[in-house]
Amino acid sequence: MPDKKKAPHVNATPEVKETKEQKLLRLAASRVQKACKAISLIGNLAAYAPTDEDIDRMMAALGDQCASVENRLRGRRTKLTPFSLREVTQPAKSPIQ
Repeated sequence: MPDKKKAPHVNATPEVKETKEQKLLRLAASRVQKACKAISLIGNLAAYAPTDEDIDRMMAALGDQCASVENRLRGRRTKLTPFSLREVTQPAKSPIQ
C-alpha cells in the first residue's frame, strides 16, 4: 500500500512569530509566579520549629539568589555557593542497661 501524504491545509494560517517582548512577558509571568509559590511554601517549614540560625541561613540564601537573579537581568554575572542548612543531628542513643 503506497504512503499517503497529507496535503497542506489550504486555509491554514501562517504561524506568527512571538516577539522577544511577548516571550519575556509570557515566561516572566509564569516563572515569577512559580518562584513566589515556592517561596511561600518555605513558610510552612515553621511547623518544624527552625532555629533562629536556620531562619537566618534560609533568608540569606534567598536574598543571595534574588541578588544573583537581579545581576543576571542587568547583564552582570555572579557566582553562588550551594545552599546547605546544616548537618542533621542524630538523637543520642540511650545507653544499654
